[in-house]
Amino acid sequence: MGDISQWILVGTVWLAIYLGAKWIDTAHKKHESDLNRVREEINDLREILTAVASDVERFACTPEEQGRRRFDRLPALLPESLASCNSGQELSLLLRTVIPERIIPVRYRHRELTYRSPDQKDAVAYGEAKLAEAAEFSEVRILFSRPNRTATLRGLAEEGNVKEGR
Repeated sequence: MGDISQWILVGTVWLAIYLGAKWIDTAHKKHESDLNRVREEINDLREILTAVASDVERFACTPEEQGRRRFDRLPALLPESLASCNSGQELSLLLRTVIPERIIPVRYRHRELTYRSPDQKDAVAYGEAKLAEAAEFSEVRILFSRPNRTATLRGLAEEGNVKEGR
């Protein structure tokens, strides 16, 4: 008779463990779906906030400030962008000058890319470029700084940071 009571006890314990695990799994799935719903709502609110910020920026900022902010939002021009370019391939770049601060479209014709450090932190791209209003291309170089995520154009009448124009 003792064997039956032990089997009943073991069966009851296993049933309790099974039901407890089932309850935990159900609760976990409910919380997971709630969490996904909250994430979707946060993404929706983020989109609304971006639209409102854009509207406020449009009315509160001068055209120069708007251009500067658009330039800052562009992804950095990295050596990898030019490593895939063939010699003679042209790119549209945007140049931000310092004094006076302006953003100018530039046509860049790539020639070669060389790395200045063994760990490829810094690179130089050689080519030709011209400002939007210029007629002729001039020899230029683009200095890349990977730690700062910047690209600086040197060799034109106007010099400064460049990013790929979109």
